[in-house]
Amino acid sequence: MFHNGENQAENKLLLLYLLSEVDGEAYQRQVVDLILDHAVMDYFMVQQLISELKKSELIEEKSPREESKKLVLTPEGKNTLAYFKNRIPKNKLQNFKQLIQDRKQALQENIKVSSKIQKLQDGSYLVKLGVVKNGVEELFLKLHVSNLQKSERIVDRWNKNHYWVSEELYSLLLDN
Repeated sequence: MFHNGENQAENKLLLLYLLSEVDGEAYQRQVVDLILDHAVMDYFMVQQLISELKKSELIEEKSPREESKKLVLTPEGKNTLAYFKNRIPKNKLQNFKQLIQDRKQALQENIKVSSKIQKLQDGSYLVKLGVVKNGVEELFLKLHVSNLQKSERIVDRWNKNHYWVSEELYSLLLDN
């Protein structure tokens, strides 16, 4: 659709447009996934443009934790988009608008990730991992682990990769 060689200014405007269409904020992971899933830009281009938009204060990052970074459209970003939106070719804008509509619900999800390590009386550990989406517990796992180092490694990987782990788990359980 739009490839790496396309105009960076247009691609920045498309990122601003995406955020404006989902009430001004979305998880960075979800923004990147949407763009990569539909070959809008490559990974490095997306990361570079996000970084440039942050430096120019057109978007900002809200992140209670590293794994749940939210990109937020700033007032300056809204003004920039309003002023320059007409520079995005209509066919690109229409295609991108359709992509956003197809994934809008996922982009607006409120996701909370939990992880806890509990030491058991026998010296082993119980690791509790969870995902709550829009107030509904979607996934809850309990794992018995032999030592603290493994428990901490599981928690670290869960916090960084919960999205991929839960998607893969659902895929394994539901697909034939």
